[in-house]
Amino acid sequence: MAGPALWLDAHAYGVRILAGGREPWANPSELGLFYRQLQDLLRPDILELPLAPAFILDLTEFASQADDVEMADAFDRTVANGRVAALIDQGLHAITGANPSLPLAVGLPGPAALLSLVSAGAIATAGKDALDIAALALSDLIRALSSHKITWLALHEQHSHALTYGQGIVNVTRHYGWHLALMDKETPADAASYTAYDLVFPPAGGVTEGKGGCAMLDITVWQDSSEFMIPFTATWLRAEVLSTAQPETVLATLKRLRG
Repeated sequence: MAGPALWLDAHAYGVRILAGGREPWANPSELGLFYRQLQDLLRPDILELPLAPAFILDLTEFASQADDVEMADAFDRTVANGRVAALIDQGLHAITGANPSLPLAVGLPGPAALLSLVSAGAIATAGKDALDIAALALSDLIRALSSHKITWLALHEQHSHALTYGQGIVNVTRHYGWHLALMDKETPADAASYTAYDLVFPPAGGVTEGKGGCAMLDITVWQDSSEFMIPFTATWLRAEVLSTAQPETVLATLKRLRG
């Protein structure tokens, strides 16, 4: 019996296995070969490109800000001056040039998730002004990347209060004809009510399927491939491959997932 469509975020794993621990976003031209090798090794249906590592490389000013509004303003300035967009643009060109048939899914942190890259407490404390600024900056970034043939935008945001500021992100994504997936939603039982999203993935390890028949594998599957249950009722199955996973276990787990 064939399994569900497999969506993987294996960037951190690839950094360790293929790049010797060196982040390829530091030299975006290397991302083409990096993702071609990762696709050939793991062969998922969708291989997600997380943008958070690119943000982190460019957040020196962002990290120095004193409060949530100043942090959001600092990120907005990095988008406005084109610096972070140019970095991501170079990476996307390298990936699509080396992998023309690869369905491209980019992982974008939502407004609160963006602020939490710098401050772990930002998700709980971010005010409406900071979330609004962050959401507008993320929408502007999507516009700057619109020339690329992106199939999926994966929005990583756990908290409903932050999603209320993300309508601009949804509108811009729809304008460019990209599919939209919401990741790690904290209340998977209401996933079907999120009409703006094609897919809604619940948190890892849960038993409830998200919108579109989505399920998330717990990270423990990469520790022992013999001890996990595959939700074959799911249409989509997403997993983040642990950076510390052993290649033999990863390949054995993927073999089981493919049925």
